[in-house]
Amino acid sequence: MKRKNSAFLIRILASTCKQNPWTAFLLLISLIGTVIAGILPPLVLERVVNLLTEGIGNEILWLAIAYFALTAAEGIFDSLKEAMIALLGQKITHSIRSQMIAKLNRLPASYFVKTDPGTTTSRIVNDVNTLETLFSSGIISIIVDACKVISVVAVVFIKSKGLGLLLILALPFLFAMTKHFKTKTFEAQLDSRKAVGNANRIIHETIENLRMVRIFHCEKFIEGRYDNAIKDGFEAVEKSNFYDAIFTPVVVIVRIVITSIMMCLSAAGGTLRLFFGMSAATAVAVVAYVEKIFDPLANIGKEITNIQTASAGVSRICEFMEEAEMANEQNDVLSKGASVEISNLSFAYDLDTPVLRNLSLKVESGEMVTLTGRTGCGKSTLFKLLMGLYSPQSGEILVAGQKPTSISNTEKRKLFGYVEQSFKAVPGTIFDQISLRENDVTKEDALKAIRLVGLEDLVLNFQDGLETKFETTLFSQGQLQLLSIARAIVKNPRILLLDEITANLDSSTEKQVLLAINEATKGRTTISISHRLYEQNKGRIISLPEAALKAQVYK
Repeated sequence: MKRKNSAFLIRILASTCKQNPWTAFLLLISLIGTVIAGILPPLVLERVVNLLTEGIGNEILWLAIAYFALTAAEGIFDSLKEAMIALLGQKITHSIRSQMIAKLNRLPASYFVKTDPGTTTSRIVNDVNTLETLFSSGIISIIVDACKVISVVAVVFIKSKGLGLLLILALPFLFAMTKHFKTKTFEAQLDSRKAVGNANRIIHETIENLRMVRIFHCEKFIEGRYDNAIKDGFEAVEKSNFYDAIFTPVVVIVRIVITSIMMCLSAAGGTLRLFFGMSAATAVAVVAYVEKIFDPLANIGKEITNIQTASAGVSRICEFMEEAEMANEQNDVLSKGASVEISNLSFAYDLDTPVLRNLSLKVESGEMVTLTGRTGCGKSTLFKLLMGLYSPQSGEILVAGQKPTSISNTEKRKLFGYVEQSFKAVPGTIFDQISLRENDVTKEDALKAIRLVGLEDLVLNFQDGLETKFETTLFSQGQLQLLSIARAIVKNPRILLLDEITANLDSSTEKQVLLAINEATKGRTTISISHRLYEQNKGRIISLPEAALKAQVYK
């Protein structure tokens, strides 16, 4: 596991333990108890055999009780360990997911352009899920099993130096084998993660472009892409399962071989007997210890596999957390008016195909401007630049005297009101549609907004008013657009951006929306996009040129 991944995990684990001290304390107690309780029963068994061979029976009952009590204690401590690991793992995954969701809100639009939605979803869901496995059946478990192995080898070495040495010589072989499996499993799991992300991306693209797929009869093409992604995923999983499946049988075979060699050497005569010899009671204890040492060794192999599985996910999570964020400087833009000034602006999604070239214009505070032009001339792109979703390749944009990318998200929500072509609903009530669940939006603010756009009577006639569960069937197409306007103005923004808001409306509904816009734009800087010049009968109308044409300056 890379150093930066280890540092990330240590930081998360330390933070979670600090926030949950009792859980961490019980986990530590259970770990110590599991190791100690696992070492003592064979020693008690050895004592019982010695007493039997010596004909002493008055202590055997208590030793038998102690043996079963220690065996039960090992199970109790192990159960407590698993419970505490699971609890701590859940808290860790919750903490990481919260950090990743918060990170999403700070990422620039360029991240979402270059990154497939399926990849981001896979990181937040699948990769974080592997971290619970990392802690429950990975790092902590491997530490416990390593302590068991070390303690067993130490006890066997004390009982019989030869047999202890034999175990020590066998361990490097087993760990070399697990190291090989670790590398192969890591590669397979990484390939599996990539395949899952690719499959998610294809599903998202297919759903998003379903109409186009059907119109152009691309079903077979999409099906082939998805089949290839699934095939890659299956092949990676099968490769991982192969290495995992053959590891345990190899360990069992080695255990049988080592036990047989130990018994043969201990029964040999001469010099070998001096080095490997042991009493019957010690032989019973050693056999019990041999059984104990190979179980944790087999577990270590599985735990290494789990760690490698999770480390692939951790690498992807760390890459996500290292993504460059938007500038988030706290600027008091709301007190600096609402003018827009663009100077020699150029922008292109693809550097070979410019969308805007050397554009300059100025919109005074409180002014109304309508942008027109052919499709693809950059009208919607200009809105994205104004809201700081992208940075221009050259030139400068100043909104209220500040670069949009340097304005905090909190201030942007108060500075900009944005109305799209169609209403985008969120889960929840009608109030949630207007407030977007922001705590600083009150019901009085929402009522004022729907009153301004003419929806107050309609909404208040519902049984639960603003708290009515939102359904698109409750509103007509025009009313949904009015609701979108209410959402845009609920925080009393200084600048209103209108993107083809009447494009999908009939003429009667359009008039109602335009009346609401006339009220909503009073006292605000308003920039609208429209192919219909008659939508606004006041303010400037600017026709944007295509980027390939000569640049123009608008004053």
